[in-house]
Amino acid sequence: MRKIAFFVEGNTEMLFVERLIEQVAEANSVHITKRRISGGGKSGKYPVSFTEVGAVKEVTSEEFFVLIYDCGNDALVAERIKREHPTLTAAGYEKIVGIRDVRPDFKREEVPRLERVMRMYLKTSLAPVVFILSVMEVEAWFLAEFSHFEKIHPDLTVEFIQQQLGFDLRSLDVSTREHPAKDLLDIYSLRGEEYKKSKAINTIEHLDYARMYYEMGGMVPSVGVLCREIDQFLTTGQA
Repeated sequence: MRKIAFFVEGNTEMLFVERLIEQVAEANSVHITKRRISGGGKSGKYPVSFTEVGAVKEVTSEEFFVLIYDCGNDALVAERIKREHPTLTAAGYEKIVGIRDVRPDFKREEVPRLERVMRMYLKTSLAPVVFILSVMEVEAWFLAEFSHFEKIHPDLTVEFIQQQLGFDLRSLDVSTREHPAKDLLDIYSLRGEEYKKSKAINTIEHLDYARMYYEMGGMVPSVGVLCREIDQFLTTGQA
């Protein structure tokens, strides 16, 4: 069984990665386990603990094992990876993927520094680690998958959104948006809908994952990186 681990900021990202993999993998070929990490941090005041999220499923004949950690905070993604890196490598995980937002802790011009900081002290002798920054927030990916808005409310067409908010989602470079989560809320609010990062299941359920996986990589580089990592893992050969 091949293994890969994802470390993400929170529940929204955990559900998104789970759903993306479920949608693109062959049926019954992947076992996905979700865990929430709490405690630890720089203070070390509270011990690190792990909580299983959702129903615990028994591993059977699946070819691939995916472990998704909810780190609870953007700032903890790299730290959690560094702590679990040796253990996961010893357990046979062939790659670790970290996903985090840039804002609010960093500005756009600080992205190169953030990338350097995240890679500090990683041991190259252990399983490879890939960091993916969803500049500026993961909601930029949801903006780019604009077909889902009409599933939230039939009036939320790209033409209506452009008329009301002044940007055309068909040509918009979502990586230039400073606060994609607010953009998402502004769009939903046009028809009385809500978006909350902590309760994004409605959005997650309406995204077109085939479009994201096969079409959006060229438009949104960070999505392309994520999809390539998943694709490499789900195909034969080393990820």
